[in-house]
Amino acid sequence: MTELTLRLRQSDERAFHELFVLYGSRLTCFVQYFLKDKAPSEDVVQEAFLAVWQHREGLDERQSLEAYLFRTAKNLTLNALRKQTHGLNARRRFFQRLQQHCNDTEHTILHNDLRRHTEQVLLTLPPQQQQVFRLSRFEGLTFDQISERMHISPHTVKNHLLAALKMMRKNFLHH
Repeated sequence: MTELTLRLRQSDERAFHELFVLYGSRLTCFVQYFLKDKAPSEDVVQEAFLAVWQHREGLDERQSLEAYLFRTAKNLTLNALRKQTHGLNARRRFFQRLQQHCNDTEHTILHNDLRRHTEQVLLTLPPQQQQVFRLSRFEGLTFDQISERMHISPHTVKNHLLAALKMMRKNFLHH
């Protein structure tokens, strides 16, 4: 190996080709084991060999080329996994936001549809029942407050509200 390292340090392209033939497929299998995808694995292996070539003048003939290559590939693989994880998390966040937006939109549509239908049914009720229902359900007033505002007894308020709710229920079951 020291001879191969020396030849690489002298920019011998044949030595680089020999290095690739010696370790290319093993390195690809090693990287692919972690990345689980052929194309990114081949990219990492190519980057590892490129790193060897770019740093060839600093190679130490006492150091194992195989160990250097695999350590470089390991670091590049870890970087690729971080990018994959970051990309996966970004995609996951995007789809969560999209789902939330769809849920919000669907909720708004359903709420508007419900409100429209409620208004249509309310228009079929007698005026006092309409008013009692609106004051109770839309404004949140109590029977006593409605009674004072409309100048009718709390018992009459209760009867109007029960009649309005009965009509609403009947209409919504058929809708």
